[in-house]
Amino acid sequence: MSAVAYLTDVEGLWAKIEDFTRDNPLVQLTPSGLTLAPGATFVFGGDAIDRGPWSRRVVSALLSAKRRYGDRVVLLAGNRDINKMRLARELSGFPPARAPREVVEQGRAPLLKWIFENTMGAKRAFEMRRAELSSEGFGAAIDDEEVVRSFADDVAPGGQLAEYLAACQLAHRHEATLFVHGAVTGESLGAVPGSDHRIDDMWAKVDRGSQRLLSAAGDGDFDRRLLDSAPGVGPLVVYQAPVPDAPPSSQRRLRPSG
Repeated sequence: MSAVAYLTDVEGLWAKIEDFTRDNPLVQLTPSGLTLAPGATFVFGGDAIDRGPWSRRVVSALLSAKRRYGDRVVLLAGNRDINKMRLARELSGFPPARAPREVVEQGRAPLLKWIFENTMGAKRAFEMRRAELSSEGFGAAIDDEEVVRSFADDVAPGGQLAEYLAACQLAHRHEATLFVHGAVTGESLGAVPGSDHRIDDMWAKVDRGSQRLLSAAGDGDFDRRLLDSAPGVGPLVVYQAPVPDAPPSSQRRLRPSG
Protein backbone atom coordinates (compact mmCIF):
# COMPACT_ATOMS: atom_id res chain seq x y z
CA MET A 1 0.00 0.00 0.00
CA SER A 2 1.44 3.38 -0.98
CA ALA A 3 1.88 6.08 1.67
CA VAL A 4 -0.92 8.62 2.17
CA ALA A 5 -0.85 11.79 4.28
CA TYR A 6 -4.27 13.09 5.32
CA LEU A 7 -5.26 16.51 6.67
CA THR A 8 -8.72 18.04 6.94
CA ASP A 9 -10.68 21.03 8.26
CA VAL A 10 -7.90 23.60 8.32
CA GLU A 11 -10.59 26.34 8.12
CA GLY A 12 -8.19 29.20 7.53
CA LEU A 13 -5.86 28.30 10.40
CA TRP A 14 -2.36 28.31 8.93
CA ALA A 15 -0.95 26.89 12.16
CA LYS A 16 -2.72 23.61 11.38
CA ILE A 17 -0.67 23.27 8.19
CA GLU A 18 2.50 24.13 10.08
CA ASP A 19 1.73 21.55 12.78
CA PHE A 20 0.79 18.90 10.20
CA THR A 21 4.00 19.31 8.19
CA ARG A 22 6.36 19.55 11.18
CA ASP A 23 8.48 16.36 11.24
CA ASN A 24 6.10 14.84 8.67
CA PRO A 25 8.02 12.37 6.46
CA LEU A 26 5.48 12.65 3.62
CA VAL A 27 4.56 16.34 3.39
CA GLN A 28 6.85 19.24 4.24
CA LEU A 29 6.28 23.00 4.23
CA THR A 30 9.21 24.59 2.38
CA PRO A 31 9.86 28.05 0.91
CA SER A 32 8.40 26.73 -2.37
CA GLY A 33 5.20 25.51 -0.68
CA LEU A 34 3.90 22.09 0.27
CA THR A 35 6.43 19.48 -0.85
CA LEU A 36 5.66 15.77 -1.13
CA ALA A 37 8.08 12.91 -0.58
CA PRO A 38 8.66 10.67 -3.62
CA GLY A 39 5.69 8.37 -4.18
CA ALA A 40 3.55 9.92 -1.44
CA THR A 41 -0.06 11.01 -1.87
CA PHE A 42 -1.56 13.92 0.05
CA VAL A 43 -5.33 14.00 0.63
CA PHE A 44 -6.91 17.17 1.98
CA GLY A 45 -10.34 16.37 3.39
CA GLY A 46 -12.11 19.70 2.84
CA ASP A 47 -13.03 22.96 4.61
CA ALA A 48 -10.01 25.05 3.72
CA ILE A 49 -11.57 28.33 4.79
CA ASP A 50 -13.73 30.38 7.18
CA ARG A 51 -12.78 30.27 10.85
CA GLY A 52 -9.17 31.41 10.79
CA PRO A 53 -7.34 34.51 9.55
CA TRP A 54 -5.47 32.87 6.65
CA SER A 55 -8.13 31.46 4.32
CA ARG A 56 -6.59 32.90 1.16
CA ARG A 57 -3.14 31.67 2.14
CA VAL A 58 -4.43 28.15 2.82
CA VAL A 59 -6.32 27.96 -0.48
CA SER A 60 -3.30 29.26 -2.39
CA ALA A 61 -0.98 26.67 -0.81
CA LEU A 62 -3.33 23.75 -1.46
CA LEU A 63 -4.09 24.80 -5.02
CA SER A 64 -0.40 25.34 -5.77
CA ALA A 65 0.40 21.84 -4.49
CA LYS A 66 -2.37 20.37 -6.64
CA ARG A 67 -1.01 22.08 -9.74
CA ARG A 68 2.51 20.95 -8.92
CA TYR A 69 1.82 17.30 -8.14
CA GLY A 70 -1.37 16.53 -10.07
CA ASP A 71 -3.07 13.29 -9.02
CA ARG A 72 -0.73 12.90 -6.04
CA VAL A 73 -2.58 15.77 -4.34
CA VAL A 74 -6.30 15.19 -3.79
CA LEU A 75 -8.52 18.07 -2.70
CA LEU A 76 -11.97 17.22 -1.35
CA ALA A 77 -14.55 20.00 -1.32
CA GLY A 78 -16.01 20.63 2.12
CA ASN A 79 -19.31 22.28 2.94
CA ARG A 80 -17.51 25.52 3.89
CA ASP A 81 -15.84 25.61 0.50
CA ILE A 82 -18.92 24.76 -1.56
CA ASN A 83 -21.34 27.10 0.20
CA LYS A 84 -19.36 30.16 -0.94
CA MET A 85 -20.67 29.48 -4.44
CA ARG A 86 -23.93 30.99 -3.21
CA LEU A 87 -22.34 34.42 -2.89
CA ALA A 88 -22.30 35.10 -6.62
CA ARG A 89 -26.10 35.21 -6.49
CA GLU A 90 -26.74 36.41 -2.97
CA LEU A 91 -24.54 39.48 -3.39
CA SER A 92 -26.03 40.42 -6.76
CA GLY A 93 -29.65 41.10 -5.92
CA PHE A 94 -30.90 37.70 -4.74
CA PRO A 95 -30.29 37.61 -0.98
CA PRO A 96 -31.33 34.63 1.16
CA ALA A 97 -35.10 34.60 1.62
CA ARG A 98 -34.84 34.90 5.39
CA ALA A 99 -32.44 37.83 5.38
CA PRO A 100 -34.10 40.76 7.20
CA ARG A 101 -35.26 43.50 4.85
CA GLU A 102 -33.49 46.18 6.87
CA VAL A 103 -30.19 44.30 6.46
CA VAL A 104 -30.65 43.85 2.71
CA GLU A 105 -31.49 47.54 2.29
CA GLN A 106 -28.25 48.58 4.01
CA GLY A 107 -26.14 47.18 1.17
CA ARG A 108 -23.79 44.34 0.37
CA ALA A 109 -21.45 44.59 3.36
CA PRO A 110 -24.13 44.30 6.09
CA LEU A 111 -25.77 41.54 4.06
CA LEU A 112 -22.54 39.57 3.73
CA LYS A 113 -21.86 39.88 7.44
CA TRP A 114 -25.39 38.60 8.11
CA ILE A 115 -24.91 35.70 5.67
CA PHE A 116 -21.68 34.61 7.34
CA GLU A 117 -23.12 34.74 10.85
CA ASN A 118 -26.56 33.30 10.15
CA THR A 119 -26.16 30.86 7.27
CA MET A 120 -22.48 29.84 7.14
CA GLY A 121 -21.40 29.62 10.78
CA ALA A 122 -18.50 31.99 10.14
CA LYS A 123 -19.35 35.21 11.94
CA ARG A 124 -15.72 36.41 12.06
CA ALA A 125 -14.97 35.70 8.38
CA PHE A 126 -15.60 39.28 7.22
CA GLU A 127 -13.17 40.91 9.65
CA MET A 128 -10.60 38.16 9.22
CA ARG A 129 -10.65 38.74 5.47
CA ARG A 130 -10.11 42.46 6.06
CA ALA A 131 -7.05 41.66 8.19
CA GLU A 132 -5.70 39.19 5.65
CA LEU A 133 -6.04 41.68 2.80
CA SER A 134 -4.22 44.25 4.89
CA SER A 135 -1.39 41.81 5.58
CA GLU A 136 -1.07 41.16 1.85
CA GLY A 137 -0.26 44.79 1.23
CA PHE A 138 -3.66 46.10 0.19
CA GLY A 139 -3.24 48.90 2.72
CA ALA A 140 -4.04 49.44 6.37
CA ALA A 141 -7.51 50.89 5.75
CA ILE A 142 -9.52 48.21 3.92
CA ASP A 143 -13.10 49.43 3.64
CA ASP A 144 -16.16 47.18 3.76
CA GLU A 145 -16.76 47.27 0.02
CA GLU A 146 -13.22 46.08 -0.68
CA VAL A 147 -13.83 43.11 1.58
CA VAL A 148 -17.09 42.31 -0.20
CA ARG A 149 -15.39 42.63 -3.57
CA SER A 150 -12.70 40.18 -2.45
CA PHE A 151 -15.26 37.50 -1.64
CA ALA A 152 -17.20 38.16 -4.86
CA ASP A 153 -13.99 37.97 -6.90
CA ASP A 154 -13.15 34.65 -5.24
CA VAL A 155 -16.13 32.91 -6.86
CA ALA A 156 -16.09 34.75 -10.17
CA PRO A 157 -14.65 32.91 -13.19
CA GLY A 158 -10.90 32.76 -12.70
CA GLY A 159 -11.21 33.66 -9.01
CA GLN A 160 -9.07 31.90 -6.44
CA LEU A 161 -11.87 29.88 -4.85
CA ALA A 162 -13.46 29.11 -8.23
CA GLU A 163 -10.13 27.69 -9.40
CA TYR A 164 -9.75 25.78 -6.16
CA LEU A 165 -13.19 24.21 -6.41
CA ALA A 166 -12.53 23.28 -10.02
CA ALA A 167 -9.58 21.25 -8.74
CA CYS A 168 -11.66 19.54 -6.01
CA GLN A 169 -13.50 16.24 -5.81
CA LEU A 170 -16.43 15.09 -3.68
CA ALA A 171 -14.79 11.81 -2.75
CA HIS A 172 -11.59 9.90 -3.37
CA ARG A 173 -10.76 6.20 -3.38
CA HIS A 174 -7.27 5.07 -2.49
CA GLU A 175 -7.04 1.31 -2.80
CA ALA A 176 -9.56 0.02 -0.20
CA THR A 177 -10.06 3.37 1.54
CA LEU A 178 -12.77 5.90 0.72
CA PHE A 179 -12.13 9.53 1.68
CA VAL A 180 -15.09 11.92 2.01
CA HIS A 181 -15.77 15.13 3.88
CA GLY A 182 -18.01 13.89 6.67
CA ALA A 183 -19.68 10.52 6.26
CA VAL A 184 -21.41 8.22 3.81
CA THR A 185 -25.06 7.74 4.70
CA GLY A 186 -27.75 5.46 3.33
CA GLU A 187 -29.12 8.35 1.29
CA SER A 188 -25.80 9.54 -0.08
CA LEU A 189 -24.59 6.08 -1.11
CA GLY A 190 -25.09 5.85 -4.86
CA ALA A 191 -26.38 9.42 -5.31
CA VAL A 192 -24.88 12.02 -7.65
CA PRO A 193 -25.70 15.73 -7.15
CA GLY A 194 -28.23 16.95 -9.71
CA SER A 195 -29.28 13.50 -10.87
CA ASP A 196 -32.27 11.27 -10.01
CA HIS A 197 -30.35 8.24 -11.23
CA ARG A 198 -28.79 6.13 -8.49
CA ILE A 199 -25.57 4.25 -9.13
CA ASP A 200 -25.16 0.73 -7.76
CA ASP A 201 -21.39 0.72 -8.11
CA MET A 202 -19.96 2.81 -5.24
CA TRP A 203 -16.70 3.54 -7.06
CA ALA A 204 -18.58 4.72 -10.15
CA LYS A 205 -20.53 7.01 -7.84
CA VAL A 206 -17.26 8.49 -6.56
CA ASP A 207 -16.02 9.13 -10.09
CA ARG A 208 -19.27 10.69 -11.32
CA GLY A 209 -19.72 12.79 -8.19
CA SER A 210 -16.24 14.20 -8.58
CA GLN A 211 -16.79 15.01 -12.24
CA ARG A 212 -20.04 16.79 -11.40
CA LEU A 213 -18.15 19.10 -9.06
CA LEU A 214 -15.35 19.70 -11.54
CA SER A 215 -17.83 20.64 -14.25
CA ALA A 216 -19.92 22.94 -12.07
CA ALA A 217 -17.03 24.81 -10.51
CA GLY A 218 -15.10 25.10 -13.71
CA ASP A 219 -17.68 26.80 -15.94
CA GLY A 220 -18.13 29.86 -13.71
CA ASP A 221 -21.90 29.86 -14.30
CA PHE A 222 -22.70 30.10 -10.60
CA ASP A 223 -25.54 32.59 -10.35
CA ARG A 224 -27.96 31.47 -13.09
CA ARG A 225 -28.30 27.93 -11.80
CA LEU A 226 -27.71 28.41 -8.12
CA LEU A 227 -30.75 26.81 -6.50
CA ASP A 228 -32.67 25.39 -9.43
CA SER A 229 -32.86 21.73 -10.38
CA ALA A 230 -30.55 21.91 -13.40
CA PRO A 231 -27.22 20.09 -13.26
CA GLY A 232 -24.48 22.30 -11.94
CA VAL A 233 -23.92 24.54 -8.97
CA GLY A 234 -27.41 24.44 -7.42
CA PRO A 235 -27.49 20.71 -6.68
CA LEU A 236 -23.98 20.90 -5.26
CA VAL A 237 -24.97 23.62 -2.83
CA VAL A 238 -28.00 21.57 -1.80
CA TYR A 239 -25.88 18.43 -1.60
CA GLN A 240 -23.66 19.90 1.11
CA ALA A 241 -26.57 21.41 3.07
CA PRO A 242 -30.12 20.40 2.09
CA VAL A 243 -32.70 23.17 1.86
CA PRO A 244 -36.50 22.98 2.12
CA ASP A 245 -38.41 22.12 -1.07
CA ALA A 246 -35.31 21.05 -2.99
CA PRO A 247 -35.64 18.07 -5.36
CA PRO A 248 -35.41 14.85 -3.31
CA SER A 249 -32.40 13.57 -5.27
CA SER A 250 -30.48 16.72 -4.41
CA GLN A 251 -31.11 16.23 -0.70
CA ARG A 252 -28.88 13.17 -0.66
CA ARG A 253 -25.39 14.06 0.35
CA LEU A 254 -22.13 13.09 1.94
CA ARG A 255 -22.95 14.62 5.29
CA PRO A 256 -20.46 17.45 6.06
CA SER A 257 -18.59 17.40 9.34
CA GLY A 258 -19.21 21.03 10.22
